[in-house]
Amino acid sequence: MKASTGGYCAYASASHSQFLYKGFFSLLFSPLLLLLFDYFACCVLRLLQYVMY
Repeated sequence: MKASTGGYCAYASASHSQFLYKGFFSLLFSPLLLLLFDYFACCVLRLLQYVMY
């Protein structure tokens, strides 16, 4: 019984660290992605204005 709970705890801590790792990367990359998206949207809008007028 003790070994199984220990294995479960190890598994839970591993999944928790993996979750934290993913969260850290998402926090790191989301501003960059937002900046890229903003830049892309600006370029598209300028292109549309250039085509329309």
